Amino acid sequence: MADKDRDAIAATGRRVALVMVASALLSIFATAIVDTLGLAPRYVVLLTLFALAGFIWCLVVTFKLWQKTRDK
Repeated sequence: MADKDRDAIAATGRRVALVMVASALLSIFATAIVDTLGLAPRYVVLLTLFALAGFIWCLVVTFKLWQKTRDK
């Protein structure tokens, strides 16, 4: 694998890690965010669904990354 490919894979891995951390924090602090902003409780569900979408994106991108780096 060329250095350019390794750099692209590493950058994608870092992006996945950042999205995963952001999704986890959003999931954990959704209730506190809604309470602080004084929003209706239904927004907790909305923020949790955004976090779930982030986790699903991470799963898909990680699977594609794994497929790309497998030995043929």
